[in-house]
Amino acid sequence: MLGDRSQVLADLNRSIELDPKNPQAYFFRGGIFYSNQNASQALADFDRAILLDPKYTQVHLFRALRLQSRGDAPGALAAYTKIIALDRLIGLEPTEPDR
Repeated sequence: MLGDRSQVLADLNRSIELDPKNPQAYFFRGGIFYSNQNASQALADFDRAILLDPKYTQVHLFRALRLQSRGDAPGALAAYTKIIALDRLIGLEPTEPDR
C-alpha cells in the first residue's frame, strides 16, 4: 500500500507542476498528507486549494477535521462555521437527521 501512496503522491506532484491552479490536485495531495499524519503539509495544501476555489466546501471540511485532530478548537470552529456559511450561500441548507 505504501508504494501505491508514493506513486499517487508523485502523480499529484506532477499534476500540480503541470497545472498549479488546479484546486483538486492540492485537495487530493492534502488528503495523502492528512492520511500520513503530516498536518502542516495537509493544511498548506488545503489552504492552497481554498485560495484557488474558496467555495470548495469539501476542502473546508477536511481542513476543519485536520485542525480539530491537532487540538486547534478555535481554528476548527472557525472552519466549521465557514462550511455552514458556504452551504447557505450555495443553497445547501442543513437538514434534520432522519429519526
